[in-house]
Amino acid sequence: MKFRPTTIRVRMTLWYTLSLASIMAVLSIGTWFLLEGQLERQTYERLEERTSTLDNLIQANRDTRSLYREIGDLEENEILPYFRILRNDEKFYRSDDWARAGLDTTLLATTSDSTWVWESAEGRRFFLLTITDIHNRTRGDYQIAVAEDAEVVLGILQSLTRMLILAIPIMLILAAIGGYLLAGRVLAPVSTLTARAEEITAQRLSDRLPVGNPDDEFGRLATVFNEMLGRLQSSFDQLRRFTSDASHALRTPLTVLRSVGEVGQQESTDLESFRDVVGSMLEETDHMTSTVDALLSLSRAEAGLVTGARESFSLNELTEEVVKSIGILAEEKHQDLNTSSEVEVWATADRSMIRHALINLLDNAIRYSPPGGSINLVVSCNDTGNGVIEVSDTGPGIPPEEQEKVFERFHQIAVETREDGTGSGLGLAIARWAVHLNNGTIELESEPGSGSTFRIILPFTAED
Repeated sequence: MKFRPTTIRVRMTLWYTLSLASIMAVLSIGTWFLLEGQLERQTYERLEERTSTLDNLIQANRDTRSLYREIGDLEENEILPYFRILRNDEKFYRSDDWARAGLDTTLLATTSDSTWVWESAEGRRFFLLTITDIHNRTRGDYQIAVAEDAEVVLGILQSLTRMLILAIPIMLILAAIGGYLLAGRVLAPVSTLTARAEEITAQRLSDRLPVGNPDDEFGRLATVFNEMLGRLQSSFDQLRRFTSDASHALRTPLTVLRSVGEVGQQESTDLESFRDVVGSMLEETDHMTSTVDALLSLSRAEAGLVTGARESFSLNELTEEVVKSIGILAEEKHQDLNTSSEVEVWATADRSMIRHALINLLDNAIRYSPPGGSINLVVSCNDTGNGVIEVSDTGPGIPPEEQEKVFERFHQIAVETREDGTGSGLGLAIARWAVHLNNGTIELESEPGSGSTFRIILPFTAED
């Protein structure tokens, strides 16, 4: 069964402790071998120095007694505690410490220079160095062997080993405790974020997670969550707005349908009366269908599901097309519908969206203009080179305080010239959305009693 700690805090502590243990193990082993090599090198240098001292005495003294006496002085002054000299393979001089340590048993035969660690029968260890082939023309060949007690060097290494064995576990325990506390402090923002996130519900989507430092990892995480909450809030607001708008828009038609049906059921006695009732109900049904379609279009637009297919097209041709399709409404009210343009103007946008926006503006102009009034459509370029479609009417105008509100959904102005029971209050909202989605703007100029002028301004492009 694979062990896996449940919390990030414990896992961080374990990884930190294991990493530290690996680093300390490598450093400890490296330190041990480095110290061992340094101590052995220093010992070898001291042994070489002592053999060199004896070699110089042998070469400098021609008299055997004088040589013997000077070597003895070195022993008495404890300059050379462990050494032995052979002359012509026979013992010439041996220090008392050498004899007591039993070092002769290790050098029965030596053919080359060498150094090693030797352990006596009592368990005492020595570093040994032998030098052969030392020639003296008058007294023959010599062999020098020197030694040094290895217990000091080996004791230092053993002390270091015991210290590391004892210190490393203690340091790892302290490191684990410190790492656990440090991990808790580092992960404290996560606990705060978790607690705050648990408090956020569908009714509290306006709440946001705290961002301590927007530049660190937790700050960026909280920022991303806040952005996601913002998108969720926007989606929920859109859903609530759609539900509210749909309820508002469908309440009146449904009430009318019910009223018409009840009246028809109570008063209608012949087939012609029933046909009138059914016709009225069908008109309200068509009105509800168009209202629902408009609401769905706005909702899809706000959700970013409608992007539009951009193309270059002539605003002059689009205007003529719209006038032909909706001009019959102006004829029914005996209104003059005029179009004019001085140049051919092209724009890059979604043609169907701009057409829909223009139809809504023209429909509003026809609806609010009195019978016998006039409506003008002018296509031009403004000073910045953008394409402009201007729709002017001779309606009652819009008060200044209402001019921003007319683009809000379901906002309608009560005026005498408007046909009662027509319109859903969504036409201008859809028109503004369609124009803005194509990087354009829509402007309004109006004065009470002097009519209104709506302008669609779109990025201009030259004809391909």
